[in-house]
Amino acid sequence: QISKFRHHASLSLLDVGFNCIGDIGCASLSTMAVAGNSELRTLYLSGNNIRGPGAMALAAAIAKGGCGLSRLHLSANRIGILGTRGISVAVAEARRQQIDAAKATAEAAAAAAGTTLGTAFPTLQSMRELHLGGVHMGPTGCLAISNMVLTNQTLRVLSLSNNGINDRDLALFSQSISRNKSVPLEKIQFSFNRVTCVGIESLMNAIWGSPTLKEVRLDNNHIKDRGAQLAAVTLTSVNLKVLDLGFNRITTVGIKAIMKSL
Repeated sequence: QISKFRHHASLSLLDVGFNCIGDIGCASLSTMAVAGNSELRTLYLSGNNIRGPGAMALAAAIAKGGCGLSRLHLSANRIGILGTRGISVAVAEARRQQIDAAKATAEAAAAAAGTTLGTAFPTLQSMRELHLGGVHMGPTGCLAISNMVLTNQTLRVLSLSNNGINDRDLALFSQSISRNKSVPLEKIQFSFNRVTCVGIESLMNAIWGSPTLKEVRLDNNHIKDRGAQLAAVTLTSVNLKVLDLGFNRITTVGIKAIMKSL
């Protein structure tokens, strides 16, 4: 059924952010413009009154196969637990399908040529940026994201700002990136959450020595001097370009610790 829609041959970015398309509009867009569209790489849907059903329709389009999305902006939509979990599962499923298809193609080519299948595959177009700030995901949604990150090998930017994430949620996320050293995260955003020094300790331990991470945003949380001290120590092992700890509860003690690492 998807094949009856002809996709634009060159459109790679579509920005319809901060309109009023809602669930019905999102479902229509997903079916006609996202599913099976290998050309569309970036989709801005932030601030569109999209809820769980709309997000699930989008998730189905991503998981359907043939979708080329690598940057998805869904912030400021109340997609909740249902939508967050659906998107997380879809990202993982789409990647699995791509790998299976690439492997099958390589096996067929190797068989035709009478050679042995190698271990290297061409670079596959997968999700690289996922922006889910202010989507009301809750602890269950954050857990779904953590589970997705546990096996992901392509995600570079992840924004989970303004989701009520606490220390326990951040600890579970940190466990995922600790166990999966192959995820090439460059930017992570946890602004406007409920993170304290306890959560910071989990995160800093997880990102210690990261060869890819360049930006960490933790502004507008409940971080005190101990958190600043932990971040300062981590700066000695990670080549960060941006560390945002603004609007927390850091005093002169924490600032001095950061200054010593600069």
